[in-house]
Amino acid sequence: MGQTLKLFRRDRPPAHGPHSRGLYLCTMTTTPDYLIIGGGIVGCSLALELARAGASVVVLERGAVGCASSSAAAGLLAPTFGPSPPGPLQVLCQRGALLYREWLDELHADGAQDVGYRQTGLLTVCLDASEAAQVRGLLSTEAFPGRRAEWLDAGQLRAREPALCDRVLGAGFYPDDCHLDPAFLVRETGRAAAMRGVEVREHEPVMQLDREGTRLVAVHTERQTYRPQCVVVAAGAWSGALAATLGLKLPTRPVKGQMLMAECAQLPVQTPLHAGNALLIPWPDGRLAIGVTVEEAGFDDRVRLDSLRQILNRVIELVPSVGGLALSHAWAGLRPATPNDWPYMGPVPTFDNVWISAGHYRKGTLLAPICARLLAKSLLAGRLVEELAAFHPGDAQSHPTS
Repeated sequence: MGQTLKLFRRDRPPAHGPHSRGLYLCTMTTTPDYLIIGGGIVGCSLALELARAGASVVVLERGAVGCASSSAAAGLLAPTFGPSPPGPLQVLCQRGALLYREWLDELHADGAQDVGYRQTGLLTVCLDASEAAQVRGLLSTEAFPGRRAEWLDAGQLRAREPALCDRVLGAGFYPDDCHLDPAFLVRETGRAAAMRGVEVREHEPVMQLDREGTRLVAVHTERQTYRPQCVVVAAGAWSGALAATLGLKLPTRPVKGQMLMAECAQLPVQTPLHAGNALLIPWPDGRLAIGVTVEEAGFDDRVRLDSLRQILNRVIELVPSVGGLALSHAWAGLRPATPNDWPYMGPVPTFDNVWISAGHYRKGTLLAPICARLLAKSLLAGRLVEELAAFHPGDAQSHPTS
């Protein structure tokens, strides 16, 4: 006998992100090969990869494409920012960074416009001796093939970035790290997917799921009923709750991050840099992104003044001249985290036609292309490729705690 699973609807409109209503022209394919729940960068990049292989794909997004963490991200393509423990996740981050230029070239060939990609480098600034020793010790182990890393002492660092405070002892410098506009990236990825034939359906939350035995046979929204061959859950921080309606224990939670954008007549720093969570990213148009918080605040994505004060206190201590800049705006996003900060990727237990790609936490922008490529390959083959075996949802509880 079949089972009907009803879901709660969240109607509040997105507080940030690209206002992309009308960018995607949709027909009404009700029996696609793949239905992806979630229109962030993870879902859109996977949809694009599947469409390139000739599959029919529908993406259901509860708000606007990229309206959650994808557009709120810092946009750094830096494997060492937001650290991950050594092992498969770190290797995947390194592979993702090396793939990015090639993947963006393919994205542009599919009709996407510029997403602000530029090789900026990244400085990991140290303010105390123990931190400096730790960063110096990691440089050799983090210098994977194709990616450079070096130590700058205090004199070299201040020659490069003279606005830094007198307390700096040095920095790890990663000259190959890059930056892009995350809101443009997800918008253009969704647009390229649509031009490849993907139906990207915005403001269409899932309302009900129908299960028969080991198969999910129908996905209902207010507008339509879909009967896909395969369903992929890529709903970011909401993925765990969606999985729970299917009787699956794959918990995800939102980890709030807040940032500011300042307007500069002259940029105080030239290279993206951070000291812990004190983060500064100069943009080529003269703006300076400043962050960032890591908060357990549930699904509250409102900007909070006390959090902004914490950001400013840390950043002004690092670069005192930031205090004189003019504020442009502030925003918040909800990063999708798992209990051990490892993403879930692969077929879910007890279902024959449900997969998940969620929980990429602070690495979603960096990991989206490599994970999309590997997961599309897995879906088309009907089995998870070896490179993603460590992230199989059935093995979620065995992942090391970071």
